[in-house]
Amino acid sequence: MTCKYLLSVVSWSSPQVNEANSYDCTATHFIGLNGDIDCLKLFVEHGGNVFKRNNQGHTIVHKAAWRGREKLLAYLEEAFPERFRVEAAKLDGNGYTPSDISSLGGHDTLTSWFSDLLNN
Repeated sequence: MTCKYLLSVVSWSSPQVNEANSYDCTATHFIGLNGDIDCLKLFVEHGGNVFKRNNQGHTIVHKAAWRGREKLLAYLEEAFPERFRVEAAKLDGNGYTPSDISSLGGHDTLTSWFSDLLNN
């Protein structure tokens, strides 16, 4: 696994693992897009900020919702239940929740899941 290899050859500390690009995206945003739970676990072990917002107001939850990463979202809900619910209800810079973004991405099952989660 690439993440594990990179972390084994580079001595990363929490500030380094949370480095951001010009859009203020960190590794967590890309993990949300690719849905790799094992990579997320390594990121957290090395001090990664899981719910960092980028310049558009997106977190890992928004990115995973866009790509329909149901397993990653279910893992986040289980691992960080209180924080996940807060993030799942937050609007991005365009006024969209992760549920809205999953709907725009055509992930109807996931959109329903968000609705059930936030209404219970």
